[in-house]
Amino acid sequence: MRVLLIAILLALLALLVQNGLRDAAAPGSQGPAQVSGLLAPATERESPDRAAAGDDPELSLQQFGGALANAELPPEIRSWAATQVGRIRTPAAVEALVVVLDDDEIDVVRAAVDALAQQDDPRAREALVALRAHPDPWVSRRVGEVLAEAD
Repeated sequence: MRVLLIAILLALLALLVQNGLRDAAAPGSQGPAQVSGLLAPATERESPDRAAAGDDPELSLQQFGGALANAELPPEIRSWAATQVGRIRTPAAVEALVVVLDDDEIDVVRAAVDALAQQDDPRAREALVALRAHPDPWVSRRVGEVLAEAD
């Protein structure tokens, strides 16, 4: 099972890089430099907030958000995508995370809650407040911790 998960993650990464390279070669793009941020070590990037998200938040959100929203992907990949979206500090990232808070896969919801906890956005807090009485004990406990820290 672990080998299958690793193979799926590697295939997803290859697809993300391939799409990034195709987008970089498109007319009007900035060329391969646009994609280099996805492959550069975290120490070479401008901001620790973007450590796993690349240098272009819009491109990263498009890629990771697409994986997050794709219900056909395994929950492990979608949870990982939620974590990556949480590192992108934009209003669009918050919106992408809020959308999956009612997902059927509890692991995706849990990852989205953790990712929203990292956001400094009033909409993230509002979404978390709405989850106080979530039926999953982990979600309701984590939301309580996050809201208590913020107060």
